[in-house]
Amino acid sequence: MIASGLGWKLDEITESIEPVIAEAQVKTDFVTVEPGQAAGVRQAGRGIRAGEELVTLEFEASVGAPESYDAVYLTGTPNLEVVIKGGTHGDIATAAMVVNSVHRVIDAPSGLVTMKDLPVVSALGLSA
Repeated sequence: MIASGLGWKLDEITESIEPVIAEAQVKTDFVTVEPGQAAGVRQAGRGIRAGEELVTLEFEASVGAPESYDAVYLTGTPNLEVVIKGGTHGDIATAAMVVNSVHRVIDAPSGLVTMKDLPVVSALGLSA
């Protein structure tokens, strides 16, 4: 979807998913993870054209991670690096996108559409 939104045609899309293995014991209020056990998951998606990786998406969720953040890095003119310290809570972000997309979805033509097909999603148009 990112490549399509930029007008790029990719030759290949790859995806990988693997466990994050604890190297030391990690204790939380809810669970204890021993060394050698799965402490979370690491996932990556890549978009490739002419042998060059143009889009890279990386996700990791694991207990004991040194810091939590969401980051976007864009290579271009100018290069951009946006880091949200502490990250964005996935459940809250998903609920916000659903609520704020309702008026765009209602106004959309029938058929299958993606987020790139809708006008920019915002809270505008919603009554308080």
